[in-house]
Amino acid sequence: MIIIKRIMRVVGGKTMSCKSRLFLTLFFSLLIGSSIGYAAVDDYLAPSKSEVSPSTSARIDQPVTAVMVLKNIGVVPEEAKLNISTELTSPAFIINIDNETTERGAPEVELDLPSDGVKEITIRVSGFAPEVEKLTVIDVLNVKTYVKYKGEDGVYQDEGRLTLKISDVEIRETLREIDTAEAKLAEAESIVSSLKSKGVNTVSLESQIQTAKDLIENAKEGHERGQVDLAKSTATSASAILNQVISDAGQLGKEKKTEGNIKKYATIAGAVILVILVILFITKRREELG
Repeated sequence: MIIIKRIMRVVGGKTMSCKSRLFLTLFFSLLIGSSIGYAAVDDYLAPSKSEVSPSTSARIDQPVTAVMVLKNIGVVPEEAKLNISTELTSPAFIINIDNETTERGAPEVELDLPSDGVKEITIRVSGFAPEVEKLTVIDVLNVKTYVKYKGEDGVYQDEGRLTLKISDVEIRETLREIDTAEAKLAEAESIVSSLKSKGVNTVSLESQIQTAKDLIENAKEGHERGQVDLAKSTATSASAILNQVISDAGQLGKEKKTEGNIKKYATIAGAVILVILVILFITKRREELG
């Protein structure tokens, strides 16, 4: 109440009417009350162990398993439910609640939890990596707990998600081709930039680099749309162009170096000839003078 009075003093001071003061008092009371009520919904369960196999990525149709163990860390609610889901194909759940086992075969399962509370829940899921058209991150296991305490609204509490990257051989190869093209792009840009700084005409090379850039972007977009074969061939084309750019740039670099050497040698030769002419001139003058 002291906080509410201070807020009202700052907002309206003595100019506020009684009706306005009453409205603001009710508003802030409801606001603070709802915040306190929300904060009072403490976690009922928390994960103590979780793992997924394979651990980071899987190919399409590869067997996948996961496990999560939840333990009681809070006050037993008036009502509680366990909600679990997966994006694996042909999933099979085995849920052990205080040594009582339940099996389910649906992608999403919700179970009522004992009203007198639970000590430990072990959730296991097995299935197969789903078919995907691009590199995709899926939920192998997503666990939530619905809790409702007396006098409070029920809420879902997130207990954890176990995820996995799914791809197939063609997708991985496409991504490798795109990565290779991007590495060649960086190399080509560096070489051409160096030549340009030395005064070499690189307009044609820069044009080819831009074409390769566009192809790489198209390859990325193709992968996102699931057009794996097209994306791979597009990235390969970009690499071919960049290989030619790197080769041509190297040749221009050699020509520039040769041109520089020729100029250097010409300068030296000119100086030598000048010295010889001076010597001949001096020798001739001496002969004329006897």
